[in-house]
Amino acid sequence: MNAINNPLDNPLFSPVVIRLFFVFVFTFPLVIVFNLHNIKGIFASNIWKRYYAFFFIAPLYLAAIFISGVFSLIFLFIVMYLSLCEFRKMSGIPIYYHIVSVILAGLTTIIAFRLEPYFYSLPVIYFTVLSFIPVCMNEGKDAFKNVSYALFANIWINFSLSHFILTGYMENGLNMLILLGFSIIFSDVFAFVIGGFFKRIHFLDKYTIAKNISPNKTFAGVTGNILGAGIGIWISRFAVMEFSFRSLAVLSFVIGVGGILGDLTESTVKRAFGSKDSGNLVPGHGGVLDRIDSATRIIVIFYYYVLIFE
Repeated sequence: MNAINNPLDNPLFSPVVIRLFFVFVFTFPLVIVFNLHNIKGIFASNIWKRYYAFFFIAPLYLAAIFISGVFSLIFLFIVMYLSLCEFRKMSGIPIYYHIVSVILAGLTTIIAFRLEPYFYSLPVIYFTVLSFIPVCMNEGKDAFKNVSYALFANIWINFSLSHFILTGYMENGLNMLILLGFSIIFSDVFAFVIGGFFKRIHFLDKYTIAKNISPNKTFAGVTGNILGAGIGIWISRFAVMEFSFRSLAVLSFVIGVGGILGDLTESTVKRAFGSKDSGNLVPGHGGVLDRIDSATRIIVIFYYYVLIFE
């Protein structure tokens, strides 16, 4: 991830693009099946919005990981910035906390990119900087609340997402990022499809994980998370041939569970602030945070699993 690369020079680029094309082709029937009861309204359905949103999301992600270098840092910083904007809108923290958090987002990407030995000091840096703000601004009773919200946002968004940079620095880092891309997409899609199917037939849909946080998150959906992750890994198997079948099976579970934990984390935040969606930038998904919520947990769990056990 040190230099800007030409994707066409990478032997992995063509296989990834071909697989992505077939993914779009063969998942379209799912959109039809889910709208058999309302074919005329198919283009207004939630699953259709999710489907065509991937036409924009997938190429951006592929460009970021294949071009690498400064381009990938800018891409990641933009994602952090938009996410922090959505968090501020939901939480209502003062603008100066938001500005400092954006500056910390830039610092985080630089440290992860060039100063990796200092990476694990970032939470302490966040705490030190943010806890100094109420002193400078002479805040009153809301100081602790604002610092707590801002610290949570920086760890949840900036620190978590910067693990994509660390993953890129691993041996065969690009291969890992390819696997993550396919598995996260399929984990989200199959959680939605399988969870929605059981809800539609009123079977096993009452077994929710945390009803008071997210009444729509069911154990059937978790099964979809894990199954989808496994399918994504199977599709990208060509990029991680060094992984054993056991490791890939464990990763399916790790990514699937990480996905639902990410969803529930954001649901907790939105419920606390009384928000239905974090924003409306991504069709069918709400805001950027709605789209990357599972990734914020998956990337952290995935990175340390590979670092420790592989």
